[in-house]
Amino acid sequence: MESDAVRPVARRLYPLLKSLSEERREKLVLHHRTYNDTHTANWQVVGACPTPRVIAVCVAEVLGWERSKFSYCEYRRTNTNEAFAAFGEAAVPAILEALAADGAKCALREILVRALADAASPAVAAVLLEFLNDSIEAVHIAAAEGLRALGLAALPHLEEGLKSRKKNVRIRSAEVLAGLPLGPAVRALIEQGLASVKDTEAIQVLTAALGPKEALPDGLKALQTLRAAITSEDREALFERMTHVNDHFTSIPNLVLLDHRVIVILVDEFLQFQRGARSTEPPCRDFFWWCMPRLNNRPEMVWLAAEELLSYPKRSKYDITRGLEKGLEAFGARLATPLAYYLSRSSYDTRQLFIEWIADHGPEAGREALLAALSDSAKGVRETAMAALTAMGESVLPALWPLLEGSADQITCVATILRDVPSAKSVPYLEAALAGERQAARQELLHAAINACRLATAGSGDEAGGDEDFAELDRGLAGRKAGKVPELAAATTLRWLDASPVSEAATRWILATLGAEGPESQNAELAAVRSRLQDEGCEALGRTLVAELGWSTRWVMYAAGVLGGDLLMNDLGAALQNLVHAVSAHHAAHGVNALVRNPVPASVRWLDHWARKAETGKLKKDARKALADLKERLGLSGDDLVDQVTPTFNFSSAGDLAFDYGGRALTLVLDAQNSVMVRDEAGNISKSLPRALKTQDAAAVATAAERFKALKKAVSGTAKDVLVRLEDAMIVDRRWPLPRWQAFFLQNPVLYALSRGLVFAIHDEKGAIASLFFVSEEGEATDANLEAVVFDAQAVISIPHPVILSDEQRQSWSALLADAEIVQPFAQLERGFVLGASKALEPTKGKTVPMSVLPRSLRRLGYKAGRPQDGGNVFDASRQLGSQIELMLSHTGYPVQTGYISANDTLEFYGIYPQWLEGATAGPIAESIYSEAALDLQAFLSLDA
Repeated sequence: MESDAVRPVARRLYPLLKSLSEERREKLVLHHRTYNDTHTANWQVVGACPTPRVIAVCVAEVLGWERSKFSYCEYRRTNTNEAFAAFGEAAVPAILEALAADGAKCALREILVRALADAASPAVAAVLLEFLNDSIEAVHIAAAEGLRALGLAALPHLEEGLKSRKKNVRIRSAEVLAGLPLGPAVRALIEQGLASVKDTEAIQVLTAALGPKEALPDGLKALQTLRAAITSEDREALFERMTHVNDHFTSIPNLVLLDHRVIVILVDEFLQFQRGARSTEPPCRDFFWWCMPRLNNRPEMVWLAAEELLSYPKRSKYDITRGLEKGLEAFGARLATPLAYYLSRSSYDTRQLFIEWIADHGPEAGREALLAALSDSAKGVRETAMAALTAMGESVLPALWPLLEGSADQITCVATILRDVPSAKSVPYLEAALAGERQAARQELLHAAINACRLATAGSGDEAGGDEDFAELDRGLAGRKAGKVPELAAATTLRWLDASPVSEAATRWILATLGAEGPESQNAELAAVRSRLQDEGCEALGRTLVAELGWSTRWVMYAAGVLGGDLLMNDLGAALQNLVHAVSAHHAAHGVNALVRNPVPASVRWLDHWARKAETGKLKKDARKALADLKERLGLSGDDLVDQVTPTFNFSSAGDLAFDYGGRALTLVLDAQNSVMVRDEAGNISKSLPRALKTQDAAAVATAAERFKALKKAVSGTAKDVLVRLEDAMIVDRRWPLPRWQAFFLQNPVLYALSRGLVFAIHDEKGAIASLFFVSEEGEATDANLEAVVFDAQAVISIPHPVILSDEQRQSWSALLADAEIVQPFAQLERGFVLGASKALEPTKGKTVPMSVLPRSLRRLGYKAGRPQDGGNVFDASRQLGSQIELMLSHTGYPVQTGYISANDTLEFYGIYPQWLEGATAGPIAESIYSEAALDLQAFLSLDA
């Protein structure tokens, strides 16, 4: 008789039970259920018999329960709370006796403390005061509510609490006192507390209690007005209509649309259920979120939504997540305002989820909650709030400076943010906090913040004033306390920008700080120090860390993000997919974060690459999100961003690069195929570095050889990737304004070699092709008559797909390129195409192909199989074209988990269709895209075993 299904029957038994004798009732509410327990309470009906014996059995049973007692049977918690509520003051002596012994540490002591709080007896005040220091949040919250319910009777105990040796008791006593009506006795005790307590949190609470009452926000004021206007008769009338479960689904939506007070009534009933004041859950949740889009223009509804969400316990993560999604649909970022208001004034088990939501969707509106979260007891909550506040930049600094006088957690969090958002205005506040700080770790953090602020405002090393500035910086770092320093076998010499070596002690500080890098924050002090170091030494240190510790060490990726330039970031980007398989997708996500922190050309190139071609879903999703963040930060489209950061590897526009080969001055040059060649002092060109001379430094030669090898690999990878992007640009009919086209194709030496083999089109104001041209060996735009093209300043240029060219244009330009012995980097003019493909792409029902050849054919044609669905079958595949669109292939499916495909198995294609990627700006789909889809479909349908 414990489940919700028999609750109505149990309630009807109450009058019958009370009519029986005490002895008979005890036998009925106590019965044998286990081998070891003499008596076990039937919690549904035990409240009908509040005898000492029954109460003793109930208290003893609670003492033996484990923390997970209600994990899967939440109704039992409701039954237990209702039973103790029915016992009332009769249970107080037994509970006090139990808590005075071992019961004070029992796993579910919040039930007993809640029972004492509900009893509202002055005799329990002293015990409730002790439980203000309990480590379980539900326990100290219940104790605080109990003391608040006692009112003036609790004042002597609150006075004792304000003088307690325990900080939590002092602060929570102040919070209870501040929540009492402000009469003479309460005011006198508050003033007495302000004169005696030293805790910043307690002082803030007590000061606010004496000040003018905070004006309620308009939405909350409207909600309270609406609640006050709802009578008990209104509530009874509503529930009279909901006598059967079917009525819930037919009457409530109509009632809400006719009278929005119905939602308030239902949510209030649900809130009472969550607090344990109701025994059954009202049918309001689904209807609440169903009705919100229809009522979201009413200011009080967003506050009602916040109350509903915050009432869920931590275990209801699914309900909270779903509610936040529905709330975002209905209210948008407006939901952050009431959430922040409540979170900054009360403690909730579910605050981690809400702080994360506010950080992602409404950090400015939720600033109040984020600031309050800096003193939260949960580390995850503090870190989330820190990251969100750091992202706000200097605008949040004035709100942070007063918090340097707060709790230890507040000081730590604020100092970290001020370090990572350096400003000269923060220095006086940090110095004042440092003067009063006694804890060594926080002293070091405050010192780091001060140094970061000073370095950031001093400018670069070249502006800082010569040798003396670097020497002073070196001495300052050498005197700092270094944490754990990684032991490296290979020695690396770092040098300041003035070429002076970094001292051993300062190097240890740099290594220790690099070892502390992680996802939580970006150390601006370390970044400022890095900006004053020569690139060569930092690059060498990064390679040493990777060689000895590997990318599988998380902090090495972040350290490389601080130290590395293009080549080191290229290696990290290339390793991401292997890290997914060798370590985990979560570990590879740290690599994505490190690339975003150091968005050099190679970083963006690899993010773009994995956003299009990652083999695993999480890596692709992480890379796409990282690119979207960079696009928003820089104000560029995805393709323009990748164009802008396509690396030149420091080659000149003519394609040469000075190279120090262990003291010998060589020149690296790019040939027509983008291969890196070597020109020696005599002008001879070869594919490899010359043999080292005996007079050269062997270590310097080895380092140069490694740089040359890495450079060749990086240039080759970039050229291949750009080639794919150019082909995709032709297919999707991408167009460049003249300045961007010139910067991308003519000024980047890697692109210049590729552009010579392509035919370009100039479009008129209506988008039609006005003329065609190619790039000559001299780097000039040349038309079909081999004359220089004069561009209009507003010219728009594309790589035309053959489907939009006439037969005459394709033939004449093919002949011109052949005469000039120009080989196109990919099939353009000779490419196959399908005219009218947008109408020809019809369903292919009934056309089958051998199942065994599809997986390898997908890879050959550039498609990636979709995720397995029920039964381990894959039913689709996709080919991404650029950053905006993809081709989706749909078929009847094949197994990938079992891997069993016989030679006779076939599958049927449904078709290929283009679609816009998530977040893309949808528009008309180019005919060239339909042509590619039609060609791919023809290739798939022609597959043969």
